Amino acid sequence: MFKYFLIVLVCWVFDDATAEFDWKPNPPYKPFDMKPFPFTPSLKLDKQNDTEASSGKTVTMNGDANYNVGQQIFYVYDNQFFKRLLYNREDGSFVTSDSSDTHRLYPYKLTWNKARQACIQNGGHLAIINSESEEMILSQMLQEKNLDTAWLGLHDLYEEGDWVTIMDQPIQNTGFTGWTNKWPNEPDNWNGDQHCAILIKKDGMDDVNCKSMHYYFCEFPA
Repeated sequence: MFKYFLIVLVCWVFDDATAEFDWKPNPPYKPFDMKPFPFTPSLKLDKQNDTEASSGKTVTMNGDANYNVGQQIFYVYDNQFFKRLLYNREDGSFVTSDSSDTHRLYPYKLTWNKARQACIQNGGHLAIINSESEEMILSQMLQEKNLDTAWLGLHDLYEEGDWVTIMDQPIQNTGFTGWTNKWPNEPDNWNGDQHCAILIKKDGMDDVNCKSMHYYFCEFPA
């Protein structure tokens, strides 16, 4: 009798306690809303060969610099990227199609001054390189057309060694001073008559005689 009474008492207490809770079944399971999250690449730095491996591509950065990913933006270009930027015009020139300024490579050889005049007549000016990425684009244009060199809007006609743009801006203020390493001590003013700049395919800038004949780059503001 006592056992039966105890069982009844326990059941009554349990029913009374659960009555105080507004119990509801769990809502249907919903999958997590998966959203992209910011990815910060990690760089394994080495003084001889600083390399970032990501998705099968490798970026090699040589030197002693410390690269803080939070403060740096690394641009990785391949040939397909450049080809998407370039197209041919009916006049034979080769044009960048996705840039703040339009660059046009003319496959006609002129002296530096004649090339300067031609760019002005077409509404632009001889191209001025302001960054390594811009130099890469112009170099790729030469490669696509299988041309070796083209005039730039840079000279030291006023004073030997005082390189300025056609806008009279010192070369140090342009953002790009990449002279070629193909020959030592460039610009070297070989024979005392090299006062105008060309871009060499894959090799940076060089000083040459302004009366020599080269293809030329024109730059047109957007």
